[in-house]
Amino acid sequence: LAFTASLIETNPLPISVHDTRGRYLRVNRAWEAFSGMRRENVIGQRAGVHLPAEQRLIHEAQDRALLERGGDLHYESRYTHRDGGQHDLFLTKSVVPGRDGRPVGIVTAFMDISEIREAERATREARDAAEGASRAKSEFIANISHELRTPLQSILGFSELGMVRGRQHEKLASMFTDIHNSGQRMLALVNYNSDIAEYWE
Repeated sequence: LAFTASLIETNPLPISVHDTRGRYLRVNRAWEAFSGMRRENVIGQRAGVHLPAEQRLIHEAQDRALLERGGDLHYESRYTHRDGGQHDLFLTKSVVPGRDGRPVGIVTAFMDISEIREAERATREARDAAEGASRAKSEFIANISHELRTPLQSILGFSELGMVRGRQHEKLASMFTDIHNSGQRMLALVNYNSDIAEYWE
């Protein structure tokens, strides 16, 4: 018993033990440091007394389910700190069996995973923003390509007509040929950008 008590007390994770009626039997130093409450003020009190009602009800429901089936339980939950900040916790609960094998309490240990979840949220938001920017870029290129193709087709068509009609005038034919070649290069560039945009969608 002394060894178990020492193990609980020195554990760096916040740990609490409560009976089947949901009353605190023990908390360790890490639990006190995290919650900001002293053990003499919580021992014998209802588990989760320092939590908002909606959060406490979630844990009580998990405790009831655990006592009914026994074993261990793992789940995540939000925690409202006394300073008003929100923390993401990963909780592990285990039934404490009595001498007759029936549950006499529940031991709870938890880990603050707020930084991990915040990093995941930031990564997700950055990915969504990047995907949104990519879609906007693709739409912009597609719109520009569409708007450019219409006048380019006219330029190419009239330049071809000018090349045919200007065959007897070498200088005039050369000018229309330059216009046509430039239009072809522009159309190839528009098509290339459009294909790249579709590839990355």
